[in-house]
Amino acid sequence: MAFETTSAVQRWVIQLSGDVQGVGFRPYVYRLALEEQIWGQVYNDEIGVCIDAEGLSDRVQTFKTRLVREAPPLARIRSCKSVPLQPKGVTDFAIGHSVGHDEKSADVPPDAALCEECLDDITDPNNRRYRYAFTNCTDCGPRFSIIREMPYDRANTAMSAFMMCESCKREFENPLDRRFHAQPNACPDCGPRLSLLDVEGQALKNGDAALIAAGEAIHAGKTVAVKGIGGFHLICDARNDTVVEKLRARKQRPTKPFAVMVASIGAATKLCDVTEPERHLLASPQAPIVLLQKKRGIHLASSVAPNNPYLGVLLAYTPLHRLLLDDLGFPVIATSGNRGGDPIAASTAEALENLNDVADCFLTHDRAIETAIEDSVVRVVLGEPVMLRRGRGYAPTPSAFPDLDRKIVALGGQFKTTVAKAANGKAELSAHIGALENAKTREHYLNKARALRLEDEASSPVIACDLHPDYASTQFANRLNTPTLKVQHHAAHVYAVLAEHSLETSVTGLAWDGAGYGTDGSIWGGEGLLVDGANWSRLVHLRPFRLPGGDAAAREPSRCAIGLLHAAGLQLPDEVMDRSGISIDRSKRLSELCERRSLAPSTTSMGRLFDGVSALLGLCHLNTFEGEAAMALEFSAQRSDTCASYRLSDLYKFNGGWVIDWEPMLAGVLMDIAASMPVATVARRFHNWLGDVAVAI
Repeated sequence: MAFETTSAVQRWVIQLSGDVQGVGFRPYVYRLALEEQIWGQVYNDEIGVCIDAEGLSDRVQTFKTRLVREAPPLARIRSCKSVPLQPKGVTDFAIGHSVGHDEKSADVPPDAALCEECLDDITDPNNRRYRYAFTNCTDCGPRFSIIREMPYDRANTAMSAFMMCESCKREFENPLDRRFHAQPNACPDCGPRLSLLDVEGQALKNGDAALIAAGEAIHAGKTVAVKGIGGFHLICDARNDTVVEKLRARKQRPTKPFAVMVASIGAATKLCDVTEPERHLLASPQAPIVLLQKKRGIHLASSVAPNNPYLGVLLAYTPLHRLLLDDLGFPVIATSGNRGGDPIAASTAEALENLNDVADCFLTHDRAIETAIEDSVVRVVLGEPVMLRRGRGYAPTPSAFPDLDRKIVALGGQFKTTVAKAANGKAELSAHIGALENAKTREHYLNKARALRLEDEASSPVIACDLHPDYASTQFANRLNTPTLKVQHHAAHVYAVLAEHSLETSVTGLAWDGAGYGTDGSIWGGEGLLVDGANWSRLVHLRPFRLPGGDAAAREPSRCAIGLLHAAGLQLPDEVMDRSGISIDRSKRLSELCERRSLAPSTTSMGRLFDGVSALLGLCHLNTFEGEAAMALEFSAQRSDTCASYRLSDLYKFNGGWVIDWEPMLAGVLMDIAASMPVATVARRFHNWLGDVAVAI
């Protein structure tokens, strides 16, 4: 339809930013423009999506209103700015070529789980994509993991290695097709292909035969390394204790829970109680691992999540995983393809090198993973999702952040670290990287950090890092020739919460943590901080105690128990000795270490307080993974419904701050153990005491 240029005609250039590339936004705009009789064009740029829209004034205004309100399901619009211009009198609407800007600020879209329409395609014998493991559309499929650079066009992704066949090209070029401009679009004739390899890298099967053979191997009790969207999973039968224990031995993961993958929500409900918010998370485009309450008597190996009332469950979120799970018909372990803190294997060569004595065979494919990323982990608390590990599906979606005069790059801490940058009104946080004690993880971390253009003179970032001088991230920051801002560990925790919830008020923040380097050179971790804008002060903290053997206390909870007893001048009663398994000789040796202060640093750590109480109750003697003793204490407390607590002493002043004295609580714990009170009751009373402490602060 054409019209004459009159005063009733308006032209607006509309700039959108956010997750607007790779989510079907341009075809959506095209169809909306046809409906509202708008002329002009839409194109990707390095800010997001730009629309040059021209039409009758009422039509243009309706177009602008609907543009945001009816956006595609995967779109996340962060800003929408429009500028009126002189109409040009164009008479059609087109999807234009992507253009570049000097300022690269477009949001990279996250990977999205298999949608229902693509599921229909791969399960329909009459569809040309029947059982095709790389089926996708604008509502699902790989994004972040295959992108090399923005804007998000096929040429800038791992899919540039695959030339579309005529059928895929017709879909890609048809604005009314749901695969219109779906950059990873592919089919069995032109897209990536599966291969099943042995541990030497020799091909055993190809295509769908490889998928079928992999399922047969899992059914026979083998562990298969499967290349997914963001890296390899190690997959085996979750019902078979022998198989799961063998994987634990090979992966060097003695007790840390494994995630379980199932085909559908229905399969998840057979294993766990699933609330509506949890159901929504499981089936969302992000498809994270969700911590669910296990049902009793389920057909699952006890070694999947030993002594744990929860199970980490995720749905088969790619066509490859869904086809495999449908073929198997039972739940599988789906754990990261790595070992001992190494980064997840992303290439076939990495997997063959690092996992050849962990996996029995490898189900891989020829589409490159440009950015390795692990599964996200989420837990629902009081009906709201709480992120435990941010990865696939959520990263790298940014958060709104105030405009800054200069770019800030944050280099994180030593454990569970990430890197981040804040600029152009947003903060971009990387996916979970891991612990920098591991050499391979450290190399992965450095690559991520350098990708933020730390030494780019044009951007001249300010570098933020942890205060701890021995952290690898801090040492890396010190080597950069840029201004550095060192931030106390627990102040960073509180400021992060303020940023996450867009709060600008002054707050008292409780940072109850394992360890962090304090401004006085000691190990903090049980802190109450008063934060007011850029200023903060230490308002309150746990009474200090010593950690005999230093870092060894984080692995051996009994060391924390003896440090607490030594600080309080309390003896270890015989009944407690029997329960905790701490011998007289060990107690004596560790107490002597506490006297030698150079071998027993002082701490206010809440995490180590948890460890000490857990050890006294005999719940955990060795932390084989971070937080194991504290988790055991929490799970024990959940088996009691007592409202009783331990006596809360008055806070007292020390060195200008208030101190929480845990000694009355500790004395109560010892008395209850000596009186043979159930462990669950003691654990619950301890947690109730923590609540009292928070209220007192």
